[in-house]
Amino acid sequence: MRVLEHLELKRVGDLLRRGLLEIETLGVGRGRASTVNVLFAQFGPWHEDQVNLELLEAVLGYSPTRGPARLLLAALAALADENSSVGNGMGPAGT
Repeated sequence: MRVLEHLELKRVGDLLRRGLLEIETLGVGRGRASTVNVLFAQFGPWHEDQVNLELLEAVLGYSPTRGPARLLLAALAALADENSSVGNGMGPAGT
């Protein structure tokens, strides 16, 4: 198993233990994805702000990344400010 895959599985396990994710249907075998409920999205906190459309389009249009990593990059790109930075949710990036 590659190191990256091991780290991704560990992170998913951490989110499952904390009750932030739930595996609805476990996908087994090649081409059979698991169905995952993102429980933390039901309860917030939510983020309402401008979307960095230019960076989001660049990530989705030009990044060779696939799978969960692509979704993470897209989310970060959408949340990034005009300097392509993502803060801690407590105001502008870096504050």
